[in-house]
Amino acid sequence: MSAAYIFDVEGTLIDCAPQTLLRCEPGGGGCGQGGREAIACGAVTMSERLGRILGTTVIALCAIAFCMGIALLAKSYTMSAHVDEPKAQELTDRYEQQHFDMSPQERKQRASEIVNLRTAKWFLYNIGVCLCLIPATFAVGIVRFRLWDMSNLKFATTPRTRWRPGPGSAPWSGARAAGRAGARPSPSGTACPG
Repeated sequence: MSAAYIFDVEGTLIDCAPQTLLRCEPGGGGCGQGGREAIACGAVTMSERLGRILGTTVIALCAIAFCMGIALLAKSYTMSAHVDEPKAQELTDRYEQQHFDMSPQERKQRASEIVNLRTAKWFLYNIGVCLCLIPATFAVGIVRFRLWDMSNLKFATTPRTRWRPGPGSAPWSGARAAGRAGARPSPSGTACPG
């Protein structure tokens, strides 16, 4: 009987389990009674129709949010940054020139005068950028994991790391030697078949 072995990032053997625990038979015949085995075997299922409805809904919401973001960006580009641009420029120049000559209270008052002249241009711009970037990120995930059908979530896997313990490392060599000898002891005290 083959076994699955679990190593940490340094290559040390942490635990092992018979390969049959990781198999899922149709109808759940190969699933154990534990919670992890039930999840691994897809005990919580989703119909294909429901998965496509949810996937289509997510895509539609992303498209709507992206269009709203584009509209807000276009609106912000047509707006001026201040209600009275010449006055705002004058206050800004005076603030910069007299910055070190003013007391903290005067600096705060001058800054508040400039802020009161601002419009919602940059607020709309920031919201528009968020509404464009977030749906775009979701779109990448939808394409990567084929989430136009939400039932494909059960096939999603984490990316594999390129790092592998070298054959010359001590834990890796010890594990291989133990495999040639037969059973492999696990930290839980049970022996895993080779």
